[in-house]
Amino acid sequence: MRYSVSGSTATAMMCSSFGGEYLLGADHATGKVFWLRSAWFYNSASEDTVFIMDATLAAATHTAASLAKVKMAVLCASGRTTMVDIPAPGIKFSTSCIANMDASTAATTSGIQLGMAGGNGYEE
Repeated sequence: MRYSVSGSTATAMMCSSFGGEYLLGADHATGKVFWLRSAWFYNSASEDTVFIMDATLAAATHTAASLAKVKMAVLCASGRTTMVDIPAPGIKFSTSCIANMDASTAATTSGIQLGMAGGNGYEE
């Protein structure tokens, strides 16, 4: 059975922290698969790339091992909302849907504030 899921980040994403955040504010239900159908990001600082990855929150750091789990990279312009629509069935996440800003850029002060990134999809 499919259940609709939507949400936004519960904390700010800062590329200087090198850590990831749950794109929908929380982890999806254990034992279920999440399919991401759309995502949005409002970046008030410097242009940066957001990586959407299938990983645990603890493992979603900016390392070669975690970047191997990247499902999509989204270039987010400065001062604009970036929206991404994903065709059916969506992008499959079996661990967690994590968003992580690119920490390799020179603009280490970039950030996406609380609730300014999110997505929707469904669990099954």
